[in-house]
Amino acid sequence: MNRRMPARRPHPALPAARPFGKPRLAATLLCAAIATMAGHPDAAAAPAFKWRDASGRIVYSDLPPPPGARVTLLAAPAGSAAGVSSTTPAAPQEPRPASWVEREKASRQKAAERGEAEREQAELARQAAERERLCEEARAGLRTLESGVRLTTIDERGERVVVDDAERARRTEAMQRAVADHCGKTS
Repeated sequence: MNRRMPARRPHPALPAARPFGKPRLAATLLCAAIATMAGHPDAAAAPAFKWRDASGRIVYSDLPPPPGARVTLLAAPAGSAAGVSSTTPAAPQEPRPASWVEREKASRQKAAERGEAEREQAELARQAAERERLCEEARAGLRTLESGVRLTTIDERGERVVVDDAERARRTEAMQRAVADHCGKTS
């Protein structure tokens, strides 16, 4: 048995409920934004400028006029007189604060530069470690050759061969050059 429940009706003593839909929400948000901006301390402090452009039209703006324009300040920040006409040329325009796109671009550029500097430092450290390793190997080989210990090598047939004095002198000279190359002053 399938029973449907009757539709609910509001009580006659209660006021009719209005839906909280998109138009009402938009109006509420707009009122909140206006109230917030009206109470913002910088909203009243922003100056407004009036000047004539090159074609003779009167321009009203909150941005400073181009250099050399005859300016009338319409609304001045606290502490200065409003409506004062200035016959002196406008001050050079200060650089505008960077937008978030410009800040993001600068941040990425700095990060790339830091990464490049870190890679260069890592490469220099790797080269210094390699030089140190080669220096230690060359010094160890030179100490072995200068110690007077009998040295042997293995030839192509796999037999031991004693290193003679001429070969020892040649290897000693080569190790001295390697020590001079790898253990010399670093640039």
